Amino acid sequence: MGKLQKVLLFILLFVIVAVIILTWGSIGSAILTLALLLGVGFILLRKFMDSHDPDDFRMDL
Repeated sequence: MGKLQKVLLFILLFVIVAVIILTWGSIGSAILTLALLLGVGFILLRKFMDSHDPDDFRMDL
């Protein structure tokens, strides 16, 4: 990812977090919070699946 893409991503993340904080208690902030949590979960799962060998979990019998 290029430097400009990272900067734009951090700006977008900052705006989303600011909207969540400013509208705390509404349905919109709950939806945005859930979307961020799901996104982080999928990113962590993808990183885990990319960095581990699928044969690590198989048992040789």
